[in-house]
Amino acid sequence: MIPKRVSLENFLSYGTPKTDIVFGDDEPLWVLGGPNGVGKSAVFDAITYCLFAKHRGGGQGHDQLVRHGANGFSVSFEFEFAGTDYRVSRNRAGTRVTQSVERKTNGEWASVPNVDSAADVNAWAERTLGLSYSAFTASVLLPQGKSDELLEADPADRLSLLKKIIGAERYEELSGRVFNAMKGKKAALDALTRRRKDVSEVTAEDVAKAEAEVARTADVRETADYARRAAADAIPLARQWVNLCAKQDELTRRIREADARAADATTIRAGHARLCDLSAVLPVLQQLIPLRKSVNETTQRKTEAAVRHYSLVTELDRTRQQAEALRLTSSTSRQIATDLAAQVTAIKTEQGRREGFLKLADEVAGFREKVQAFAPDLDGVIASTRSDWEHTSVAERVASAAVSGASALLEQANRERDNFDRMEVGVTCRQCGQEVTASHAETVREQVRRRVAELKADMDGAHSKARAATAARVVLDDRLGELTKLATGRDRVRERLADRERDLTSLGATADAVAIRAELDTLAAQLTDLQRRQGEARDRQQAAEAELRDLEPTLRDLEKDARSAETEVARLTTSSAADSATRDSLTAQLPEPWRATTETALLVAEHDRLKAAGIAERFKELEQDAVRRDEWERQLTANADDIAGIAEPASVPVADAEQASRIAETDFRNRDGEYRIATTQRDDVTRRRNELIQLTADIAAAEAEHRVHGRLDELLGKQNLQRELIREAEGHIVRLASHTVGQLSGGDLSISLADPGDGDDRAFDLLVRRGDDPQPIGVKYLSGSQKFRVAIAVALAIGRFASGQARPLECVIIDEGFGGLDKDGLRAAAEELNRLKDHLRRIILVSHQEEFTDHFPVVIRLSKGEHGTTAEAVRQPR
Repeated sequence: MIPKRVSLENFLSYGTPKTDIVFGDDEPLWVLGGPNGVGKSAVFDAITYCLFAKHRGGGQGHDQLVRHGANGFSVSFEFEFAGTDYRVSRNRAGTRVTQSVERKTNGEWASVPNVDSAADVNAWAERTLGLSYSAFTASVLLPQGKSDELLEADPADRLSLLKKIIGAERYEELSGRVFNAMKGKKAALDALTRRRKDVSEVTAEDVAKAEAEVARTADVRETADYARRAAADAIPLARQWVNLCAKQDELTRRIREADARAADATTIRAGHARLCDLSAVLPVLQQLIPLRKSVNETTQRKTEAAVRHYSLVTELDRTRQQAEALRLTSSTSRQIATDLAAQVTAIKTEQGRREGFLKLADEVAGFREKVQAFAPDLDGVIASTRSDWEHTSVAERVASAAVSGASALLEQANRERDNFDRMEVGVTCRQCGQEVTASHAETVREQVRRRVAELKADMDGAHSKARAATAARVVLDDRLGELTKLATGRDRVRERLADRERDLTSLGATADAVAIRAELDTLAAQLTDLQRRQGEARDRQQAAEAELRDLEPTLRDLEKDARSAETEVARLTTSSAADSATRDSLTAQLPEPWRATTETALLVAEHDRLKAAGIAERFKELEQDAVRRDEWERQLTANADDIAGIAEPASVPVADAEQASRIAETDFRNRDGEYRIATTQRDDVTRRRNELIQLTADIAAAEAEHRVHGRLDELLGKQNLQRELIREAEGHIVRLASHTVGQLSGGDLSISLADPGDGDDRAFDLLVRRGDDPQPIGVKYLSGSQKFRVAIAVALAIGRFASGQARPLECVIIDEGFGGLDKDGLRAAAEELNRLKDHLRRIILVSHQEEFTDHFPVVIRLSKGEHGTTAEAVRQPR
């Protein structure tokens, strides 16, 4: 941050019109000078009020900032930050307060969007500068009487300030995001693991079995559906066929009877007489003869069906045995492949572990090479350089003391010269007590002038020695810093080497990379052999499954044919039994003589012939036959055509067709239920199998992501990257501060860090060495002037460090605080501040001591005017 302009109107001691205090870019160091009470500190109250709405009195009582007699005030602060100019303004009119933040773009001021309220401006300032009000007043602006506030702050507050200077919030925010992400990954992994436990195991064989069952039940269902439709369609045709057959028989019978009557009327009459005689037995014989023939035919067909059924069952058993052998081969091969896959996984896991050992062993070898690359006598060189630095520091302090002595003698000589330059003739000489003459006065003046010249030469020589000593000590500072950095790097490499060796020891591994590579080669050979055997087992499994798939259609056809043959045998057995029972019943109705005679067959044939010829009817209707016979012939021909149009499966009694339809419908419903059950089971098995596969893949991915986030969280955490950044920045700042406090104290003070131990929650635990005392002391035990020098040095060091870090402060403001310094201290402080101009872009000082402000090229002199404090920039001769 580079302050450029502070504008004040009716603010504390500043009245109307507004007063502009400008810090131009032509000078890096500016001094606000003037007597006490003129409003020097009010300039910095305006800066903090613009940025943070706070002042020396805190964040309340803003009405007390209004100049007496005014109704409000207006202040603005212009500054450059990270290459951009900003202007923050706050105005108060009565109880109404307004504020704004502007950015300069292409030479024009424009409002920063979404920064309107007081809270918005405060947040914008903290976010942009990266510093709170307390951090700002501890490192950039050192208020009057609070220059040592940073030194007195709690360790946690000092640590917070250091974090903001180096931009540690970026790493803390990143670490937090990584930590939260790691917790999310862990929760996701746990959820997946719980889901995996809740899902039962499903193998590929289970899926294949379910698919096979669906295919089988689908075929059976299709067959049953076809049979059901065919049986339903056959019922109306069966009714039609039965009616046509009855009508055919009736017409044929009538024609035969007419022919018989026409051809042989005598025979009709004789037959009629014979028919009457046989009327007692002929009705039974007419039924018994065709029934005996049907029984014989059914028995023959049943025998043939039984032989066919036996042959199909035998072939079906052989095919089932063949399929079972193939299933056994597939299952055995699958188990072998699974076992080999587990062994392959174990080998790969061991390979990963050995590769980890190898990586650690290679790192150990690398670290050993790095350790050997450092100079073996590095510690001795550091000790020797530190001894040289201490001797040089002593010489620097001696030279600085010589400069101070020579300066005092020269100042005294200058006063004497001034006194003798004003000496008048006739007065008494203070040196010899004689009356001063013109000649005597000139002689004394010449002596004093020579002494002044000698003392000036002595002081110049002392200055030259002091500068040489300082230059030598700075060179040794840099050299010692470089050597210390090398030693630190070497120690870090040694620590990493020890860490890797401990890692190998804890894992039970050797550091011999050659032996580990040999073990990896052996594992690779084992892995290749296992993978080959695994492939062979999978080939056998696939071959058996392919042959089984080819065999399954044949097996289904055999099962279907066997069931059909079994059904036919059962049907014929039932039919044969029913016909045999009817035959026996009819035979029992015949008189006993007719049963035992050998003519039974002839009588039955005769009766059947006479009955078929319609002897009785023909006899009664003999005279009517000529009229009715033609019509019967025509009906007979048409009826025969209708019978021929009905397919053979429908040529059965209606009762048989309806029974077959009911059986087919029941069978279809059963097969349809089996198919639906198989489909549901197949879908469930497939879903669970796919879910298992996906869960296994998801768990592996979640485990990998959790490991990566855990390692990243560890590296970004407080114990690793963040601690290294903080400690490195703290060391750099303290080295800069030690150099500055040495200059401010004439080499009497130096600063170092206390041992942090295991603590990570503090910063700037400073120890101070005084003079040649080797025992350091805490900051709180310093005198007031010593503590001020240390505070100034730390603040300047923070500004110098931050100018090259994430927060480009590049500025320090010191409000008073020089009153505790003596003359030499003021001169040393001025010299050091002038040297710091090369390191910081803006230094602003406040002092009412003219003997201090006279050491700087530009002084903005503040004075009381009629309408309030006025400011005038005075450029002093260099």
